[in-house]
Amino acid sequence: TGLETIRSEARKRGVNLLVLGEDFDVFLRRKGLEGSMFDYSNGMQLDGLEVSMLGDFQVRNAALAVCAAENLGCSGKAIREGLKKAKIRGRMEVLGEGPLVVADVAHNPAGVKALVDSLSVFGENRIACVFSCMQDKEYGEMLKVLGEKADAFVLVKPEGNERAEEPEALLEKAKEYAESYTSAGIRDGIEFARGLAGADGMVLITGSIYMMEEVYEALSAE
Repeated sequence: TGLETIRSEARKRGVNLLVLGEDFDVFLRRKGLEGSMFDYSNGMQLDGLEVSMLGDFQVRNAALAVCAAENLGCSGKAIREGLKKAKIRGRMEVLGEGPLVVADVAHNPAGVKALVDSLSVFGENRIACVFSCMQDKEYGEMLKVLGEKADAFVLVKPEGNERAEEPEALLEKAKEYAESYTSAGIRDGIEFARGLAGADGMVLITGSIYMMEEVYEALSAE
């Protein structure tokens, strides 16, 4: 497995390897649209840590960061303040409301699975997914995972990106999992997805980091 490979390499290099769930633990106390609160325990016990980034995976990521900071000698106060200020654009980022618009740059099956597993924080809504992907990615598997939650797909392509897969090719896979459409561009795709989602639904934009510049431009122009 991947972890065993890392363990082997750590032994070769004489590096101390700390593994979440084995050497240190995290306990989720609450999660919501404002972020998550969790307790961390290792050599240092830190309760009530807060992270504003959404997603269960961000709590695990934060715990890894806390462990690294602890072993580098950072104080509990510095760790607490740093976590609270930490932000990453394009990871379960809320960009609009009515319908809710959420963007995430997940671009492989594992990333998409982590995203889908975290969508419950937004409640049970009709989801229209605006999706784009590079040709060399496993977009069939990504669409399958997204199809567990998405009620509709709108397939788009970043302007001028020759590496991006054509929406028509994505459509052939997407229609196996939900009603699916193509759009001439990202701006039009978002607008079409809003109509599909309805005012109480969600537009989920994902599949590639290369579409995000156009996404931000489209939404900032409103």
